[in-house]
Amino acid sequence: MPAGIKTAKGFIGPLGDDLPSLIPILVGLIIFFSSFTFAFNAFDKRNSDLASDRAVLEVARVLQSNGYIVGVEDFERLCASLNIAEVQYLAGITNAFTAPNGSRQINPFNLEFHKMPALDGSRQKLSCLAQGMDPDFELSPAFVKDKRLLLKVFPVVVEEDKIVKPMHLVVAAWK
Repeated sequence: MPAGIKTAKGFIGPLGDDLPSLIPILVGLIIFFSSFTFAFNAFDKRNSDLASDRAVLEVARVLQSNGYIVGVEDFERLCASLNIAEVQYLAGITNAFTAPNGSRQINPFNLEFHKMPALDGSRQKLSCLAQGMDPDFELSPAFVKDKRLLLKVFPVVVEEDKIVKPMHLVVAAWK
């Protein structure tokens, strides 16, 4: 090459020279924001689970009332006063633990609720469903396979024919 002619060989430009130092900075930012997003999603999931647990406890608090259920009408009045929208639920009174021939275990997919005589003479189950649900709804494993199922059991007493019987309030909830 003749003297005095400059070649631009090897010069990429101001941005091109800084590109190798920008790559680790960008990778670091991606890792930082990915971990921040992961932590926020985990926190949000825990808050959602906690809200579901609080909703189940609210259902139990209202239905359990003072722990003394006088009759079908009393239980239906308590059930009608529920206004829980966070979870869908099925609740009722069972004597699975306290009956002499009881199974001593509660299967959420085969809940047998206690039946009591109502004022009209019929025997009605002491059970309660979330608002807007089909009255003939039955919980099944296929229904809750992709949902989080919560099952809580609380002690209550039920007065039937002037006899006080120990029983349990079972609340099954899902979201």
